[in-house]
Amino acid sequence: MTLLAAPMTTLLLFTVLPIIFMILIAFTNFDANHQPPGNLFTWTGMQNVTDIFLGNATKTRTFTGILGWTIVWAIFATFTNYFFGMVLAIIINNKLVKAKKMWRTW
Repeated sequence: MTLLAAPMTTLLLFTVLPIIFMILIAFTNFDANHQPPGNLFTWTGMQNVTDIFLGNATKTRTFTGILGWTIVWAIFATFTNYFFGMVLAIIINNKLVKAKKMWRTW
């Protein structure tokens, strides 16, 4: 239990809390016009979600564009990492490669 305290604390601080924070920000009107200390942001509830999916065409177009590029880059990053990892494994497995143990540690 004691050995897991540090990893669990860092997981909580650097993964879980930022995700919760970003989910909460999605339900506010936090933008360039509503920033502390001048104008505080307020809770808008589900208004942002309904604007994206049902109401505001500009927000819908912006959201779908960003979502599309996010999916494209996620797929691109996944397959390039897989492809280059396989190529590297094939190269390291070649009989002509010297110091295989050193290359495998990287």
